[in-house]
Amino acid sequence: KSDWDTRLKIFSSNPKAIIQADIPRAMDFIDSALVYIINLKNDTLQAKFNVYRADACFYSDDYAKAAHYLFKAIDLYQAIQLPGELYPVYNKLAITYQDMGLLEKSLEAYSQSLNIIQLLLRDNPFDQVLLNYNTRLKNNIGTAYTDLKMYDKGLAMVQEALASALKTKDTSLIESSWNNLGNIYKYMGNYPQSIEALNESIRIKELSGNKRGIGNSYG
Repeated sequence: KSDWDTRLKIFSSNPKAIIQADIPRAMDFIDSALVYIINLKNDTLQAKFNVYRADACFYSDDYAKAAHYLFKAIDLYQAIQLPGELYPVYNKLAITYQDMGLLEKSLEAYSQSLNIIQLLLRDNPFDQVLLNYNTRLKNNIGTAYTDLKMYDKGLAMVQEALASALKTKDTSLIESSWNNLGNIYKYMGNYPQSIEALNESIRIKELSGNKRGIGNSYG
């Protein structure tokens, strides 16, 4: 038992790097770990390792299986009432659906994640992690609406994201919000405002030294 516990802790300390270093080997380990965890009857750990299994599938471009394991994790987290663990899983599900081309399902999953975040913010209104995730989700939802050619809704959501980012003064989120606004204005044919927003994004990126910006990051 102690050997397994040690291995689980090591894996959980940096799962993304371990999975991406050797995906097939990571999958084998996660499958064995899940057998051990199920016997322990530890639902929280089981949910976490189902997410890791989903990650391995996602990085292998097996999006249908990734969604399958994410739903397993969602069911477990819902059963043990851990909303703080649920919202990032719904975010991963949204990105998985996006890569599958299931844009409406992606939007639904993003919205589920946002609803949970906003419930958590009622009790923790100054939690910086939640506030930043709230902004990131609004950007993601705005992008999802844009992908569905629902530009007015996308614009409104990204404007909310920008307002939130300005309050928390997170420069990467401010930059990405301006960038998303510029793209939406471009799709709407409003080129002057598009150029203005994109220039503001570039200005903030240069000031902050952020050469990459941020997007809809899976994990």
